[in-house]
Amino acid sequence: MNRLERYAPHAARIVLGLMFLVFGLNYFFPFLPQPREAMPASALGFLGGLAGTGYMFPLVKALEVAAGVLLLANLLVPLALVLLAPIIVCGWPPESVERWPRGSGGGLKG
Repeated sequence: MNRLERYAPHAARIVLGLMFLVFGLNYFFPFLPQPREAMPASALGFLGGLAGTGYMFPLVKALEVAAGVLLLANLLVPLALVLLAPIIVCGWPPESVERWPRGSGGGLKG
């Protein structure tokens, strides 16, 4: 077993855990600078719908923090990945889906 096969899964787990922990905590305790440019209209509509519920953003960010801690602690890693899967899929940029050609099978639009 070479070094890449040995250390790559641990490095990926740690990077993913740190990423979700930091950005999840940033929702509750804003410590990262906010972007200056405006978001695309498609992203604003999606995020406006999530914010309109009143509970979805705190729920998603709490799941991100919990899954990030689980990944960093190397505890219940499969459960953490299952919790993060819908967040990763729904976080896919809407603009990239709009750019796929119709009928290519790559997008959700007909």
